[in-house]
Amino acid sequence: MRQMGIYTCLDDFGTGYSSLSYLHQLPFDVIKVDRSFTQNLVADNTQSREVVRSILRLAEALGMETIAEGAETAAQLAAIRELGFRWAQGYALYHPLEKETMAKLFRVQ
Repeated sequence: MRQMGIYTCLDDFGTGYSSLSYLHQLPFDVIKVDRSFTQNLVADNTQSREVVRSILRLAEALGMETIAEGAETAAQLAAIRELGFRWAQGYALYHPLEKETMAKLFRVQ
């Protein structure tokens, strides 16, 4: 799949069906850290920060990129950046778009 330019992403990592066991079942390229972890970062929650740091170290050791879900405020985005995420997702970056708008942005017919 990678030769075709297709990459795999494990969404909502750390919750429900997106557990550690999936990391060795498929060769994921990216893991998206669930927003339940990133939302607590601004409350100066040491435990949340350490869990997120551990996820980042694990992903790096496995050669995977990470995306932080839940960058809803400037403070959350700052905390996510401070931890070392290269990628984030949330309203602090951009609001959801209608498919017609996306098509215009990417010139998809």
